[in-house]
Amino acid sequence: LPWWEFVLLRNHSGVFEESMLVLRVDHAIGDGLSIGKLCTLIMTFEDGSVVKDLIPPKMRVGKEIRTNGNGIWSLVRMLGMVISAGLKVALLPTTRFDHEIAFAKGVVGKNAKDTRQRKTIIFDQYLPMDFVKAIKTAAGISFNDVLVVALSQAIHDFCHHSDCAVIKKHGAKARCRAVMTFGFPSNHEDLNDIIRNGWVPLSLCLGVGHTDIAHRIRHIKRGTSELKETPIA
Repeated sequence: LPWWEFVLLRNHSGVFEESMLVLRVDHAIGDGLSIGKLCTLIMTFEDGSVVKDLIPPKMRVGKEIRTNGNGIWSLVRMLGMVISAGLKVALLPTTRFDHEIAFAKGVVGKNAKDTRQRKTIIFDQYLPMDFVKAIKTAAGISFNDVLVVALSQAIHDFCHHSDCAVIKKHGAKARCRAVMTFGFPSNHEDLNDIIRNGWVPLSLCLGVGHTDIAHRIRHIKRGTSELKETPIA
């Protein structure tokens, strides 16, 4: 508390003349998508023109389902994608559980043990944003994909350090999934509805068993692209 507030950061350095006014909004009120959309109502460019959208057009490529051609074949293709996605969702209860790799062992289940003292997060160093963006550009993946690849690599390294027999046995086929949240921005223009987005959790296999970084990147890109470009959500 409070749920939102304006914070004035006064500049006393004497180097720059401008101070900064920060709007802090609690996540319970709005998320990055909705607050960003809300900001377009009060922001302009330096020349005074209206900011219509904070998401660059290039970032919207691949976010929508597209059909090639027209007529009956487009409808058939779309129907096939919907049926395939529906079958995947319907068969989720029959899928196998994740493998009990060293990273997840003893964390879930009726015999779960308190493992909070076993794992310690150590921040060795911070990576500059430009460095992460350079990786994104070089690998041809999204910024979020870079973070997922880093998580997958970290779990792999932990299992390797722990001499995990499950990873050795199953290799790249080892199952270790994470639940990712995909957002659906509200299309309402009314100010009272503009911050109400839709969200859906989807499962993504992290590919922790891959030993080659190129294979790991391709695995993550293939998985996230499928979730973005199919109607499974």
